[in-house]
Amino acid sequence: MTQNGVHVASKSALKDRSHSEILTVMVQELLDESQISRKDLSGVVLSNGPGSYTGLRVGSAVAKGLCYSLDIPLITLNTLTALAAKYRDESLDTILISMLMARKEEVYMQVLNGQMQVINDVKPTMISASTVEELDLSNHSRVVVCGNANHIIEPYLASFGSIEYYDTSPLADNLSELSYTHFTKCIFADIAYFDLDYIKSPHITKSKKQLLTHRSVKK
Repeated sequence: MTQNGVHVASKSALKDRSHSEILTVMVQELLDESQISRKDLSGVVLSNGPGSYTGLRVGSAVAKGLCYSLDIPLITLNTLTALAAKYRDESLDTILISMLMARKEEVYMQVLNGQMQVINDVKPTMISASTVEELDLSNHSRVVVCGNANHIIEPYLASFGSIEYYDTSPLADNLSELSYTHFTKCIFADIAYFDLDYIKSPHITKSKKQLLTHRSVKK
């Protein structure tokens, strides 16, 4: 939760697949603990991906519900952009590499400069020597790597100079800086039509449980 762009309170839960059970409860607890009424809210900011398919859907539903019921705007931010925002320095000579684990050895990666201009947009990436070579890091005075997948790329950066590593998780706190900028500039999402950025389709597995059909029912 922020006030005039300043972070004032937050609640986090990193338990997998718990969004549908606890998100609305956590929102209310945060408001109660901060002694703030829902009617005092001026807007809601949502991380719109990439991320967990279920987590994004649940978060979107709760954010939309609050915005509709309170008639307040919705701000949506890319998860990786929000992660990198904390380390921006307004320099075009800085490169920010923001990464999140996707599946197995694959990561979601976005590359920006110090002014938060996107150099390479978000895409699923298998990190390799050629991937690092394409980044052309030797031409940048400052290199920042942030997110929860630093260990994947770090072995390929050993030959480079001083690199800043920041292990960060996709928390609501990361949205604070950019969300206030969007709010003051009235950069809002269309609540009815905005799209979540899944990047990849959901991974659906077939249940191994025997389904109950009319043939399996004993007469």
